[in-house]
Amino acid sequence: MQSPFILYGKSGKKYEFHSIYPISTLPNLKFQKDFGIIYVYLHIDSNDNIRLIYCGKDENPPKRFREHEENDKNIIGKSNFVAICHYLYLKEMENDEIDLIKGNPFEENIQHNS
Repeated sequence: MQSPFILYGKSGKKYEFHSIYPISTLPNLKFQKDFGIIYVYLHIDSNDNIRLIYCGKDENPPKRFREHEENDKNIIGKSNFVAICHYLYLKEMENDEIDLIKGNPFEENIQHNS
């Protein structure tokens, strides 16, 4: 898969995810402090078809990814990659997450899919 991975929000805003990792590498990733992230769990098949599984945000990525691993078997079971976009401004991150969820057919997000 090529970087950046690009999605558009409901507003039409373009979001570029410059970091894309196999899901198996998440426990070993190091994250910079003082940054939040928006992350997208993906399933990419052998023909490069992409399914959008889940979109989330967090200020403590290692903790959040561990929580998904322990508690969200549907998300983890359907995904083989995660795409990450870093944020310095947390309010912007919060608004962008909602825009992305409302504008895309994530299989496991339910809070904004209406």
